Amino acid sequence: MARRTTLAVVLLTIFAAGCTTEEIIVVRQRPGAANPQSCVRSVCDVEYTRCATPPPDTTCSDCNALCHDSISADGLMFCLQTCSDICARPKTPLPAPPQCAWERDACRETDANLGCADGLADGQVPSTNVPSGIAWQPPSAPHQGACTAEEIDKIMKDCAPAPEPRYCGNVSMACFECAFPSESAQTWGPFVREGKKARLNTEGCWASVAGDGTIDGCGAKQRATTECLVAACKHAKAADFSDCTYLAQTSVCKAALDAEDACKASDVAAARAKGAPTPDEVCRPDAPGRTEAHGRLVLTYFCGR
Repeated sequence: MARRTTLAVVLLTIFAAGCTTEEIIVVRQRPGAANPQSCVRSVCDVEYTRCATPPPDTTCSDCNALCHDSISADGLMFCLQTCSDICARPKTPLPAPPQCAWERDACRETDANLGCADGLADGQVPSTNVPSGIAWQPPSAPHQGACTAEEIDKIMKDCAPAPEPRYCGNVSMACFECAFPSESAQTWGPFVREGKKARLNTEGCWASVAGDGTIDGCGAKQRATTECLVAACKHAKAADFSDCTYLAQTSVCKAALDAEDACKASDVAAARAKGAPTPDEVCRPDAPGRTEAHGRLVLTYFCGR
């Protein structure tokens, strides 16, 4: 059974970075073009509807809005009458672009067609428009000793949402730079700075503990899953996001998730065989969804004393 990614973890990593791009295929091919058994409408069918539905016709409303820029009352009345004539014209439905059917047929040959959308609102159904590659940099060195326990508390309280030194008055520059390396850095630390925001680098922590910071390692595979889920559900409202990512894990992002799970199982087995802590034990809190504890673990691993 596919696991369900905790919404809090997805939201922690919702800001994708863009330093280097490497190819990781996140939708694999599978035989057969039929919908899932007993399913009337698959993810591919919903994506076809999105493609085939024309954007709202704003000609009428745009025309009326422009009329209010008229410089005289006579000009306004003439403009509104013209717009009334335009708005009264019958609307001819536009045919679906031919690529919509082509894309649907291609979609039905992938894992995306495994997702059943029966009874779901549009926002609960993932998009098939997901990235084929990820932004990835290897992790910084662990245990740098740059931050005291007090500084870690300060960062988690004040700095993490906005990585700027002025919000971290009692944090040394060495600690700040360890916690928030620049976007152009060759390695990424506990947080990845992206403009005025930062995301928790959980995948970098896993890569460091496992000893594989390459694009083929489990950390990069975790990043591929997260970027796939966020891209597939970026259209969803907050109330629908969890349902959308759950369906994405069994369809659009299934290949990425399968690759991540298989890789991580190997890393965990290797650590246990050596009697060493597993990456999960080092980088994740005991209780799912404890986002502050999660961030504190990763920050302490990279920068603590």
